[in-house]
Amino acid sequence: MNKYWIWFSRINKIGAKLQNQLLEKYKSPEVIWNIEKEELEKFVKQEYVEILLDKKYRQNLEKYADYMETNKIKMLTIQDEKYPQKLRNLYDPPSVLYVAGNIDILNSRTIAIIGSRACTEYGKQVSKEFAYNLSKSNINIISKVRIKQNGYIEDAIVTKKMPDTIEINVKERIAEFQIITDNGYYIYIDEQGYIVDYSQESRGLVTIYGMEITEENIEKKKRLENDDLNLKLENILHIKEEMTKIGIYDQILKIQVKNEYILSLDNLNLTINLGNATNLKDKTYYIKSIMERENGKAGTINVNGNLNEGFVPYFTENQ
Repeated sequence: MNKYWIWFSRINKIGAKLQNQLLEKYKSPEVIWNIEKEELEKFVKQEYVEILLDKKYRQNLEKYADYMETNKIKMLTIQDEKYPQKLRNLYDPPSVLYVAGNIDILNSRTIAIIGSRACTEYGKQVSKEFAYNLSKSNINIISKVRIKQNGYIEDAIVTKKMPDTIEINVKERIAEFQIITDNGYYIYIDEQGYIVDYSQESRGLVTIYGMEITEENIEKKKRLENDDLNLKLENILHIKEEMTKIGIYDQILKIQVKNEYILSLDNLNLTINLGNATNLKDKTYYIKSIMERENGKAGTINVNGNLNEGFVPYFTENQ
C-alpha cells in the first residue's frame, strides 16, 4: 500500500482541485511529500503550504495501510486505469477512491443524488435510504412522485443523462419552528408554513404556543392554510429578523402568539413582551438598550405599549 497516496488523500483541507493541480505539476504524492517549503511557496498559497507540511497528516500511515489490508479495502488513484471515467471527467475529481468490493461496479450504471452540502441529519438519513433502495432496485422503477411525498423534500428533479446515468436533484425543506398542539403533538414547519413532519417529541426548535391547529390540518407537505396562522407566522419571521440583528434570536426557546407576542429566553432567564407585532424596529432598539443597561439581570422587558402614544418601555426584575 502506497503510504504517500494515503497521506495525500488525508489532507482534506486543500480540496480536490488543488490536489489535482499538484499532481499535474509534480506527477506523484511522493514527490510532493519531499518538496522543500520554498518550492511549495512558489506554487500554492501560504496557508496550503502549512497544511501540506503539517505533521499530523504524516502520522500513523502504516496503521491506515494495515486497516485497509485487514478489511480488504482497495485504493484507486486518479492515475489508475480502472479509475471511473465519469469521475475523471468532473471539474474536480477526487484524487483517491477507497473501494470495498468489486471495483468494476464503479464503471457501471450510476445514480447521482444531489442536494445541500450543509444538509440536516434527516437529509443524510433520507439520502442513505435512497441510495440503499436504489442499489437494490432496477433503475427504471425510480419514481419522482414517490420521492416528493417525503415532507422534508420541497422538490426533486429526476433527469436521465445519456447513455446510462440518472441524476436526482433534491431540494430540502428545513424545519424552522415547532408548534405544540392541545393534544401534545409537535408539528414541525418551515419558514413558509409547510408541515415537514410531526411527532410527540420536541426537536429543540423554537416552540410556538397559541396557534390553534385542527387535526384535519395536520398533513405532511401541506401548508398552514389559515389567515390567522399565516399572519402570525409572517409576524414571527419579522420578529426573527429583528432579534437576529441584535444577536439574541438563537437564545429564544419559546414564542407565545395567542394574545401578545411573548419571547422566552430561558437560558438568560429573560422574557420579552412585545405586545403586538407593530413598530418592531423601534421595539428592538429599546430591547437592546434595556439588555445592555440591565446587564444580565433576570426579568421581563416590556415593550408592549403604543410607542406612538408615549409608552415608555421598562424592565421588571424577577424577585
